[in-house]
This record gives sequence, structure tokens and C-alpha cells, in this order.
Amino acid sequence: MPAEGINTVCFVGAGSMGCSNAILAAIAGYDVVMFDISQATLDAAPAVQQEMGAYIVGTGYCGADDIAPALSRIRYTSDLADATQKADLVSESVPERLDIKRDIHAQLDAVCPPHTIITTNTSGFLVSEIEDVVGRGDRFAALHSHLGSLLIDIVGGPRTSAETISLLNDYVLSLSGV
Repeated sequence: MPAEGINTVCFVGAGSMGCSNAILAAIAGYDVVMFDISQATLDAAPAVQQEMGAYIVGTGYCGADDIAPALSRIRYTSDLADATQKADLVSESVPERLDIKRDIHAQLDAVCPPHTIITTNTSGFLVSEIEDVVGRGDRFAALHSHLGSLLIDIVGGPRTSAETISLLNDYVLSLSGV
């Protein structure tokens, strides 16, 4: 069951991490939009997620009959403004290069609705190394997932509000069915 206040989640980056996180969100009942600058990557994403779905079912996370409805809740686009227009939460999973992460977060801050929480799925950078390009620092944090597991780290930055951390916690718990 989705966390209160989060209905649509946008995943920026349709590689392994983005695809995995998107299917988990869709299984949990969220409307999902995936963005990538590469149309070829977006075109491949549904097949990748179908394969991930089989793995997820094999772990006992959900039943096989949960995968098709989840996949139907995922939309794909290479237009960042379109991807984020209804997003309550954005999860960025672009390559681990600080210049790329800072650039995409500046873009996200410009195009996302004011209420949107923006997160980075970084494993190598501090939130403080990215958050200064985001005007909405109170709604910016790291939401770092570990591929193949439900272990998700929530790390606030210097300006992240307690409300944002609480909402992200509710979101993470919703993914595990708690």
C-alpha cells in the first residue's frame, strides 16, 4: 500500500538500479514513470523488468500474478519535464559521476513540482556534495538501495527536513509490505 502523500514515483535512469527500484515501487502500488536520455535503454527496460520480476517472484517477495499489473503501472519517457510533471518522489540513479549527478539534480529542481521530494541513489557521494544545486534542500536526500535486496539507506543532508525523512521512511516501509 502506497505511503500517504506519494502516488507517483519517477525514476531517473533506466539502468539496473532504476529498473529494479521502479518494479518494486510498481508492485507496491505506485504509479511509476521511468526517464532516461537513451531511447534504446528505455526500449529495453520492460524486458529487463520482466526478467527482474521473475527473480523477485523467486525470492518470495510477491506472486507471479503481481508482476503484470505492476508492469502496467510503469510508463517510459525520454522527456524529463513529462516524466516529473506529476511526481511526488523522484529517485535518481544515473552514473556515479559527481558532475552528472549535480547537473541532473539542478534540472530536476527546475522541472519538478514544488512539493516533489528529490532523492539520489548514490553510493559514493555525500548528500552535501549534491544538495547545493537544489533549491528545495528541505526535500532532498539520499535514498540508496542495494540491488537484489530491500535494504534501502535514507540519508538526509544539511537542509533535509524531518518531514521528508519521515515520508521517505514510510515509502521504504511500503515497499516491504510493512
